[in-house]
Amino acid sequence: MDNKNRLNTELAQKDESLIASMFDRIAPKYDFLNQLLSFKQDLKWRQALFDRVQLPKNYRLLDVATGTGDVAIGIASRHKEFEQIIGVDISQQMLDLAKVKKLKRTPSPKMLFQNMSAMDLKLTGQSFDAVTISFGLRNTIDKVKSISEMSRVLKPGGRLYVLEFYQPTFWLFNFFYSFYFHYILPLAGSILGDRTAYKYLPKSVANFCSAEELDQICADQGLKLQHRKDFMFGSTILMEWQK
Repeated sequence: MDNKNRLNTELAQKDESLIASMFDRIAPKYDFLNQLLSFKQDLKWRQALFDRVQLPKNYRLLDVATGTGDVAIGIASRHKEFEQIIGVDISQQMLDLAKVKKLKRTPSPKMLFQNMSAMDLKLTGQSFDAVTISFGLRNTIDKVKSISEMSRVLKPGGRLYVLEFYQPTFWLFNFFYSFYFHYILPLAGSILGDRTAYKYLPKSVANFCSAEELDQICADQGLKLQHRKDFMFGSTILMEWQK
């Protein structure tokens, strides 16, 4: 590795550690705040993901940026015949909560939660039938590298599901959406949790690529778009690709 690449790697690791620390801080109130601040729409969006996921019997699934494990546990509840489900996240506090939640809802030894970066999945290539990531891709330092890693671990024919926030397409809704994200959300976060973290959220959405740009990134990794569903004027979009 040359000096430039080494420096870029070190900077990425530093930035990622700051993001991990932020999510560690808000972990105890993360689920509550998500439901409150999205008016419980996050539950509806995840249900749409669960409805869409296509899996064979005895499947292997990887949930990236798993947080407190809602997607991994939700899919396990819908598709009970699995060989293994692994949820990975950079926040250890989030993973600790996911493990507690798993014991209450799906106490299976075949479901694991591990501390791992989306940009460096220490997992065997072509070993998963599906990879999911919900509201986490925009938090990765390098989106292209993260997509590359998720594509790498997918089996041929496997599917990648991305549920994420975007800038709304309808100008009037975008106005109210931006006002809520930049003013109401940080205020509520400061009262109930962590103002810094909830100021970060609108910035992460504003700096994220469009759905069309994300599709091009995936296409460059050999992934073909199979499905797209928009919610709330494109402020949240579920997309599915096949390898």
